[in-house]
Parts: sequence; structure tokens; C-alpha cells
Amino acid sequence: MMRVRKLKIAGSDIVFSLYPNGVRAFNDELMIDLDGSLIRGIPDDKECRGVPLLVYDASADIFQKIQLRDNTEYEFSIELPVTVDEFLEACEVNPIFPFANNGLKHIVKFNGPDSCAELQGGRYRVTGRFNFENSAGTAYLDIEVEQGYPISIPVEVLTQKLDYYEEFQQLLHQISEYSASLLIRFDNATETAFGVSSDNDISPMAELMAFRRLFRNGRLTNYIRDIINNPSSKISSVIAKESAAFATNPDWATLARSAIDYDFMRGGVLQNSFSGHTPLTLPELRIKTSCDTKDNRFVKISLMLLRERLEHLKRKMPKKYEASHNSMSNWGAELDYMLFHPFWQDIGTSEEFPNSMVMVNRKGYREFMMFYLAFGLSIKLESETTLLAIGGDIKPVFHLYEMWCFLMMHDLLCRLTDSTGAPELSFMSRDKEFMRDLISKNDKPIKFIYKYNDKQVILQLYYNKDFNLLNDKSTQWADSYSGVFNPDVSISLEMNGIVHWLHFDAKYRLDLSKWKSELSGTDIVSSFKREDIHKMHTYRDAVLGTRGSYVLYPGSERVNELYVRNPDKTYRYSNFMPSVGAFPLKPTETDVQCEQLERISMHIQNCIHSLIENDFNYKEEYGIT
Repeated sequence: MMRVRKLKIAGSDIVFSLYPNGVRAFNDELMIDLDGSLIRGIPDDKECRGVPLLVYDASADIFQKIQLRDNTEYEFSIELPVTVDEFLEACEVNPIFPFANNGLKHIVKFNGPDSCAELQGGRYRVTGRFNFENSAGTAYLDIEVEQGYPISIPVEVLTQKLDYYEEFQQLLHQISEYSASLLIRFDNATETAFGVSSDNDISPMAELMAFRRLFRNGRLTNYIRDIINNPSSKISSVIAKESAAFATNPDWATLARSAIDYDFMRGGVLQNSFSGHTPLTLPELRIKTSCDTKDNRFVKISLMLLRERLEHLKRKMPKKYEASHNSMSNWGAELDYMLFHPFWQDIGTSEEFPNSMVMVNRKGYREFMMFYLAFGLSIKLESETTLLAIGGDIKPVFHLYEMWCFLMMHDLLCRLTDSTGAPELSFMSRDKEFMRDLISKNDKPIKFIYKYNDKQVILQLYYNKDFNLLNDKSTQWADSYSGVFNPDVSISLEMNGIVHWLHFDAKYRLDLSKWKSELSGTDIVSSFKREDIHKMHTYRDAVLGTRGSYVLYPGSERVNELYVRNPDKTYRYSNFMPSVGAFPLKPTETDVQCEQLERISMHIQNCIHSLIENDFNYKEEYGIT
């Protein structure tokens, strides 16, 4: 892995340069080969804290070789084999030309004409910048010019606040165990691969992602081109009637068996053989080569079914997902071009899968079969035990972290109450079958029962519950007296008709001032931002019945910070309410996550026990009596 200040990628007639914003002092003469002659870069020996700005990892296998960082602005320049007029004309069709990935339209910004340049030989250099902001995963900076060949430039966008290679992937995995569809946001610039649950509602989404992978970089078109150039064929023999004057290979046995089917004349050169008659036509054995094979029939019907499914998917897709609609239109045009090829005119159709060596070994057929089968599997999702690797546009990391924290709190309460809860109630469908998200507001809390010393406490878990402004009709201690607030996670504790609240706000940010240099060989130290504690004071004060408000942040500490509202030191050591504080919680396969969750669980449990042991007589809100 090499940290670099600038990358230059050459392909066909296109030259793409990339560097972090602010890195100006570079000399292209310092460039070295990184991967053959196509990719070159300037090494960067300058120390940095956290995730490097730009990395090239030639040995990368799971992730992409070019690695960027979230919430970081990058500058680019592209030299194209087009004139300025041709460039402007192409931009009328594709506003982000020459980028081919429509998902980039929200992040790519081009500089003005003064920052671009006309070059010799009818070439043009365009410059601009982009910032993936809070998105992480794989992005494709694919560049395509009609006259040349496209350059596929996959990059890995790393998140700064989690270890991308382990913790971020673990976050995706743990969310996908509930439902992989929770990860998806259409038309995002980045995507990733993740495990898919057996959730049937995910199939349209998986279908779109399967189409995307099938058509990426002209894959399907290339497979079909290979099939047409070297098709499967079969040889058959047929008996044809040919004029006796032109027959070169007569089949006398056939003539003898079916002479009645042929025309004769009196006399002629063969009259001695045919009772004074000579045949006017003769049966002739001919060898015929045909491409109407089971293999080609299967490919043809598969293309037709793909076209049909794509059109169905397009009709279901909400119109607001413009980038996805544009992609589907392009894919449909590709399929039409393939199907209208003269090669298919004399080929029938059959849905029977050809169990042949052609589909296994021959170029084009082999690749088509693999991707088509993968496509079929990824949209069925029928097995409860099978995890399928598909790709999808993922939501911003802060949104993923927020949902992950809620799911972890759900698991925590399940273990705390020895209950399964009702996780299916925490999901809702949006945009018909395409978007799924956690239920927000007040709709469907998840109910748990906690028992302690023969007493029972009703716990309810909420995601983004609204605590509205009190009005004259308000009778419940479940609103705010000063404004509207909606913490990420809220837990109500109902005892003897009195409702108590604990709030948790997921903050996907860290106090980076505490980070140590990654080059020092020591662990990176992170902490929550102090201003987030101030927000917890707001929840604690404004929302009636609130006993505690706490920050959840992706820290690596195993110790939480708690501030109890009482001047008595002895009280603060033995009681935990009312309080504000911060709990570290980050996804990891190590015991750190388990220990962090256990500390949160113990705190919730201690709060419940304190209320029960005080006979539910906590009446802070009732004021002076």
C-alpha cells in the first residue's frame, strides 16, 4: 500500500488525473509506475492522522486498489479526444460527461471554462472536483468517450471514523442480518456488497442491482458478441430433391424406397434401370449446418426474458429515481440492439436449460450462463439459509450507524427481558417495494416486559419518536414543553401508570483532536464531541419524564462517561438518574462491542431497579406541592 499525492491513469485516448484538494505542489516528473504503464503516481511521504487522503494498493484483492476518504474534496482533470464544441454538445445529453455513472451527478462539480483548456490535436482538458461526503463503499469513476474506449476506474471510499476493512464491513453485515434492504439508497454514488436475508420484499431491489452488475462495463454485450462470432451449431443430414442434370450425390436407396414421390419421363439415359423411364429429379443427401441449437435458443429466450423483466422493473420504479431510470433505459437499448441482430432470426426459443459442455466451456456462453444464473438467484431470495452476494447503493454512513445503533438496542432489550421482541414491526416499506427503512415517529414501538422482584415494567422501544409541543389537551408525560424533539432511540419505562424516558442519540462523529498519528505505532484514541453532551441536556430538560439522555458514538473505549444531576457526591456514586452522558459503541467482531453493549445494558437495568426500589415515587415533574 502506497500513499500518493497524485494519480494519473491513461487509457486509449483518455488521461485522468486525481489528487486531493489543496495538494498543489507536485511535479509530474516525480511520478513512478504503480501498475504497469497505465497508472502512475507521486509517492507521499508526509505523515497524516487517521485515514490517508489518497492510497494506491497494488495488492488489494477484496477492496479496490485506489482508495479515497469520505468527507474529503478531490480535484480531477480529464484529457479527452474531443474538441470544445464536441464536449459541449455531449454535455447537453449527459450533464456529467465524460463520466458514465449517473450516480455521480450529485457529487461531481465541473470548473468553469477558464480552468479548462483546448489542447493540440483536437483535444480538450476539463477539470473539476468531487466529494463523497458521508458515503462509503465502492464508487465507479467510469469515463467514456464515443470515439474511444471507456476507462473503468473503481475506487474505494473509506470512512474515517470506523476501521473500514473490519468495523465498517461488520456494521453492514450486522444490519443485513435484519434486512439488507435497510442498507439501500437508490442513486447514491457508492455501493458495496453485503449478505442478503431471506426477506422477499428485497427482490425488486436485488433485481436492479443484479441488472447493474450484468451490464457494467459492457459485460453482457461482450458476452453476446462472443457468442455470435463463434456460435454453437449442429450438423444434420437432409434429403433434398435435385434435378437429375445437377445431382452430384444421388441417394439411390432412397429413390428405390420411395420412387412414387419422384417424377419420371419415358426413355432417357436411365430407362434400363427404371423400366423404360428416367427420373427427372433425384434424392440427394445434403449436410446442413444450423445454429438453431438448445444453447442458442436458451440464450435468445433469456435475453427476451431479461428485456421483459427490465421493462416491468422500470414501470415499478418511482420516477424520482432519475439516475436508475436512465440506466434502465440504456440497458433496454442494449438488449434491443442484441435481439435485433440477424443471427437470432432463424433461432427458436426454449426455456429448457441446456445441460451441455458448450455452456460450460465455450467463451461467451460460459460467462453468460454464470451471470444469468447469478441474476436469477439474486432476485429469488427464497432460501432462509443462503446468503447471496449482491451489490447495492448504500446510504450515508451516519444514517447506517444510526440504524445500527437502534438494532443493537433492540438486541440488547431482547436479552435484557429474555424476549424476542417484534423486530418485523421496526421496518416499513416506502416507494412501493423499493425502499425500506426503520419505522420513524410514534407508529409502532416494540414492546418488552421486564420483571424484577415480582414487579413488572413495560418497556417500549422507539426509533426517531417525535416529542411534540404540549397543548391544552396534553395529559401524558410524553411530550416537550418547549419545542419538538426526536431522539434517535427512545425507551419508555412504564410503572404504575407513570412513564419514564431514556434517550440515546447516535452521533457518527468523533473528537479527532485526540487521534494519535497512525505512524507512531500506537492505537488511535477517539472521543465524543463535547457539544453533543449539550444536546443531551436539551433532551433531558425539555422532554417530560426524561430520566437520562446519552450519546452513542463509534469510539473504541470500554468506559462510558456519566454525569448525574445531584450535588451530593455520595448520591452520584450510587444513583444514575437524572443524568446525561456518552457511551462508546462501535461495530467489531472483537469482545469490545459485547463489553460496550453490556455497559449500556447494565445502565438501563440500574435505572429500572432504582425506580422500582423507590416504589416508583420519582416525581420530579410534579413540581412544588
